Parts: sequence; C-alpha cells; structure tokens
Amino acid sequence: MNVSLAERILLTHLHERCPEAAAAGLGVDDSLLAGGVLSSLQVLELLLEVEKLVGRPLEPADLDPAVFSSLGHLCRHFFTAAVS
Repeated sequence: MNVSLAERILLTHLHERCPEAAAAGLGVDDSLLAGGVLSSLQVLELLLEVEKLVGRPLEPADLDPAVFSSLGHLCRHFFTAAVS
C-alpha cells in the first residue's frame, strides 16, 4: 500500500470515528496528539486500523510518540517500501 492511499484511508477512518477530528478539519499534516482532538480510545482504534492495513501486529518500537506527530508522518513510517 502506498503512503497517499494509507493517508486517505486513515483520515477517512478518523473522521468517521471521531467527530471532533472531522469538525476540527484534521488533515494529514496536523498533530494527532496535541489539542486533545483524539481520545485515548481513538488512538488505540487508529493503531488497530494501522495494524490491519500493514498486515502485522505493531511492535513496541513502532509506538514511538514521534511517529504519531501527524497522520502523514505515521503513514510515511508504516507505508514506505522500506517497511516490511
């Protein structure tokens, strides 16, 4: 899966499951953690959606908070050709 497709899928997922994110106009370059737009449960749901899309469980090393600075950064981390 390429990065732009992953961004579209995950952004749609966030907007459908998190009305606050949709209302705030959360985009791929906006912070996922700042401002409290996502609840802890919504962050976990996002992680599960990422696992589904990458086809493997996420490892603890994957959960570096810097990876979650934005949806775009998250997608570049998990959906580049270098990631197996």
